[in-house]
Amino acid sequence: MSEAQPPGLERRVYVRYSRQLDVLWQMLGYSPKDLASGRLTDLSKAGVAIVVPQPFEVKTHLIVRLPTKTHGWSTHMVQVQNCLKISEREYKIGCRFVKPLDEEQLGFHLE
Repeated sequence: MSEAQPPGLERRVYVRYSRQLDVLWQMLGYSPKDLASGRLTDLSKAGVAIVVPQPFEVKTHLIVRLPTKTHGWSTHMVQVQNCLKISEREYKIGCRFVKPLDEEQLGFHLE
């Protein structure tokens, strides 16, 4: 039998890194010229948290472009796991990568 987790305690498989990066995103199936901007706040091998100007339904798929210092932009498909309204025009979406990042990819975004 496993012990119950105290309220507010999170168990995560991967380490989450706090970052403040400008990112680009678009709805799956839309034209690349329809990219919109957002702000990444957290990053792990499994996913990202991004602040965007509109809400998204859970399970929505997005294309996210993340910057690196030395390797340009990297593009990833994500699925929205949760959406939290943080102000009148800002929503924080928690997304999981459809294909998790490997150590090298994660390192590019942490440089």
